[in-house]
Amino acid sequence: MTGTTSEQPSLRRIGLFGGTGFVGSYLVDALLASDFHPVLLVRDGSEAKVRQLNRCTIVNGDIDDADAIKRVVDGCDSIIYNIGILREFPKRGITYAKLQDVAARRVMDTAVAAGVRRFLLMSANGVKPDGTQVPLGSGLTFHNHQEPGCRL
Repeated sequence: MTGTTSEQPSLRRIGLFGGTGFVGSYLVDALLASDFHPVLLVRDGSEAKVRQLNRCTIVNGDIDDADAIKRVVDGCDSIIYNIGILREFPKRGITYAKLQDVAARRVMDTAVAAGVRRFLLMSANGVKPDGTQVPLGSGLTFHNHQEPGCRL
C-alpha cells in the first residue's frame, strides 16, 4: 500500500509518525483541514486506523525500518513525531528508551539529512529539569508521566 494517495501538488507535505493513534487521528484531520498533505508511517495491518485514508500518503513499515522512515521524510516540509506510549512492554520491544529516544533520534537524523527544517515531537510523558528514574540509552533521563509535580 506504499504510496497510496490522492495528493494534490500544491499541498505542503507533513510527515507524521504516530498518525494512527488517538491523538494522531486528530492530527490527520487538522492537517487536512489546514491544506496540508499528511504522509504517514503505518504498520502493516493498521491502514484501517488512518482517518481519511484516501487523502493521505501511506508508507508501510515500522519505526525500525530506516528505508520506510526515509520514504516518509523525503519531500516533506515538516515532521511531526507523535509516537508515544503510556506504559512499557519490554518483552514486545515497547520501551520509552526505544520509542522516545532511539527512534525519535533516528527520525530527527533522517529529517536533518533530508533538509527538513521543522520537527515537532509530541509526547505523553512529562518533563522535569533533572529528569527522573527512567534512564534512556543516550545518558538522558525521562520523566514518568504519572509523577506529581512535573513542570516545563
